[in-house]
Amino acid sequence: MNERDRLQRMLDLVRTSDMVFMDVTPTKVSDNGTEWFVTNPGVLIEYGVLVSNPPYREKLRVFCEDSVSRNVLHPYFLMTVHSFSVKNLLDEKDPKSLRNQVRTIIENYKEKLPEIARTRAEEIEVLKRVTGIKKD
Repeated sequence: MNERDRLQRMLDLVRTSDMVFMDVTPTKVSDNGTEWFVTNPGVLIEYGVLVSNPPYREKLRVFCEDSVSRNVLHPYFLMTVHSFSVKNLLDEKDPKSLRNQVRTIIENYKEKLPEIARTRAEEIEVLKRVTGIKKD
């Protein structure tokens, strides 16, 4: 797969996804005694693509390990970041585990689906009336 295909695939996935989960946990890098934190450049690109496609706030769920200080995160992430523990990653009894947080987000979304579908159907009907497009 070439880079152009990869980019198109990502754009298609973003456009058709109801929800995107993103791990923005930076990696500690050191060089000649100097240490800094670096976020995966691919994640930054995907984040930029999502932010440019409204309504991104409804789709995007950003996560970061709780062991990482929030002052090393990009400021954009601070508004929406959820913490998770690597230690309790899959613990079904821990409400802060990544597994439980993702499950809760999905369950909440499923509860809202009927209202989302109704709103979108209304929007489509309005667009049809405005544009003069008729149903066959």
